[in-house]
Amino acid sequence: MTLDELKTEVGSLIYLDDPLVVDVVCTAYVANELPGDNLWILIVGAPSAGKSECIDGLIECENTYKISNLTPQTFLSGWQSKKNKKNSLLLRLQGELLIAKDFGSIMTMRSDKQQEILGQLREIYDGRLTKDVGSSDEQIVWVGSLGFLGGATPEVFRHHSVMGRLGERFCYYWLKNVDGRQIAQKALSMKGREDVLRKEVRKSFKTFLKQLKDPQWTDAPTLNEFDDKLVSMAQYTCACRTAVARDYRTSQIIDHAEWEGTGRLVKQLSKFTTALTIVRGKSEVTIDELKLGLQVGIDSIPRPRLDVLRAMYKPDKQLVIGVSDLADIVSMSPSRTQYILEDLQALKLTRPFREGGKTRASGWTLTDMYLELYENVKEVE
Repeated sequence: MTLDELKTEVGSLIYLDDPLVVDVVCTAYVANELPGDNLWILIVGAPSAGKSECIDGLIECENTYKISNLTPQTFLSGWQSKKNKKNSLLLRLQGELLIAKDFGSIMTMRSDKQQEILGQLREIYDGRLTKDVGSSDEQIVWVGSLGFLGGATPEVFRHHSVMGRLGERFCYYWLKNVDGRQIAQKALSMKGREDVLRKEVRKSFKTFLKQLKDPQWTDAPTLNEFDDKLVSMAQYTCACRTAVARDYRTSQIIDHAEWEGTGRLVKQLSKFTTALTIVRGKSEVTIDELKLGLQVGIDSIPRPRLDVLRAMYKPDKQLVIGVSDLADIVSMSPSRTQYILEDLQALKLTRPFREGGKTRASGWTLTDMYLELYENVKEVE
């Protein structure tokens, strides 16, 4: 089975306005089979845009584990004692790709629960989770490696500051060109046949990915000639997505913002691009695989920030724009736009523009630092 044939099968279930989502889902699976640090990726799209059906296509593949509901108890429930420690889910997992088609449910939790589960996920990504058990002297200790593929709505970026302050572990891919009318027409055409088609899609994913199994993946394609582009994208993404700490009562910025380090993200983008090359049956990375890898970098920037930065950029010209005019362009309220501009100012990416030494700013503009970062990645946009 070829990748195009797989896309045809998936297209029999849902309207594939963005066929590349199939590449991304398969890449997440293959990346989990490769050596090195984990690739955790969330596919972001509007509700009922088809992301869940694609993600669910992997659940019958080897070495995957589907999580229906993520809570602080998901990984650690079932623990009784050291004698029965295998009852705890996490201690039964080692090397699997976790599949959570509704990752966004975390964002509806109370803040304490939300931070608890995100903290657990951070430790799982890093390879070791330790938790004291009740009033006893026992601990749950898990050491290992797990991949992660999830689905989320754009709402996830409203909470990116929480995820970012805990240490961002995820990359993101945004579904492109979602056509609501076509999706609705496709849904009507398959009415009553959904279960049969889903089984066929899962079978097709399993067949396609099984034939890719190769003991020589340790000799996977390398990206040496593209390393500089990956480094530039990691610098740009990390600068633009870094969380800015604010007082939860006053919303005032309370801490100096230091850009997220690039080491983790650049390895994730590299692994994504390598795994994608394998999925596409190529022995060498080409510019096509690199472009999608770099797009994942762009998509990993919170969309509201990205929209503001795009609206403020003009080639060969310094644009000075007021908050109200900018808010109209990006379809956000002036107060929300001001909030984002302040975050980006804390990151030294935007600044108020004061003409002729005036104390009052006449608008906002991009900094030279931002323009230097963007110059190295703008070809992806």
